[in-house]
Amino acid sequence: MKKTLILICLLLPIIAKSQLTAEMGVGASTKKTAALQLGFNYQYKDYFAHVGYVSHLSHYVNNGVFFNVSSGMIFQLNERTRVAPSVGVYYHLKNSDYRGLNTTGVMASQKILFRYDKKTDLFFNTVLAENTAFFTFGLNGSLSRDNNFSRVSKTSRF
Repeated sequence: MKKTLILICLLLPIIAKSQLTAEMGVGASTKKTAALQLGFNYQYKDYFAHVGYVSHLSHYVNNGVFFNVSSGMIFQLNERTRVAPSVGVYYHLKNSDYRGLNTTGVMASQKILFRYDKKTDLFFNTVLAENTAFFTFGLNGSLSRDNNFSRVSKTSRF
């Protein structure tokens, strides 16, 4: 079953003329710690779904890992710049021994993407979750074989 699911996830972007991208970023949070962001995005036309996490690089219990799932829309500002706001849910893992400390809630994200080359974007991201803001920057790269299709449709152009 796992192999079938993985195969579907890898073939879906090719069949549906969509994209699967991976992202990795570093930054800081309002809790005065370094932050790490990892995730995957599935994009179809102007819409995307995101699965990933953003984490404090700290050993304090209240500064845990925010696993998140979100969805949003991409707006093209010019040839090289896009904005991607999204809303989703998070699971804040603070302690794996005492599960009562862990929380869930709603999160919001605002990503600005700058085209670096045909398959790679530089991004700046702001994530707001549970009275904490994360500010990260990094790379977002396409996992698709080729880019024969438009990354953003003309409908969302300002």
